Amino acid sequence: SSLGLPYAGGFYVTNYSLNGSTYALVVSPKSAGGMIEGRWSTSISQLVGADSLDDGFSNTNKMLANTSSRELALAVTNLRIGGFSDWYIPALHEMNLCDQFLSPRNTTLPLFDTASSSEGFAGSLYYTSSEINSSRAYVLDVRDGSVYRDWETDRKSTRLNSSHSAKSRMPS
Repeated sequence: SSLGLPYAGGFYVTNYSLNGSTYALVVSPKSAGGMIEGRWSTSISQLVGADSLDDGFSNTNKMLANTSSRELALAVTNLRIGGFSDWYIPALHEMNLCDQFLSPRNTTLPLFDTASSSEGFAGSLYYTSSEINSSRAYVLDVRDGSVYRDWETDRKSTRLNSSHSAKSRMPS
């Protein structure tokens, strides 16, 4: 598929390698509910293992293991977008790829070229699923690509991803 075109329920970003396999990274359509907002955590308590910088799917599942205090991850659990229900909160490097290829400052694609475009990355700070310690998680600023360590108890937005191999991207 080509950058920014519809693919597997969202929009194709790029291919990337994870654990020796190549995946197509897909960003969720904002217009179909793929941009969510919430707190990474409602309390300060470290999630052991939700610290991958590359694997948002694994991190999101580890966040969900603590559903009583994981507001942002809970918002993902029942989402069905474009016929797919395998969306997750991106890890830092996955969010960085979305920013690198589709943020308004980096693309001229009409769907993404301004924050007010139908699929543009609006706002500034986006949560990732990558936890730093018991109180902070990584956030990415799509205005300039900066990465910050922000409080998990703050409310922020995120754009969901899916990154399975083409063979596993069958509607559920």
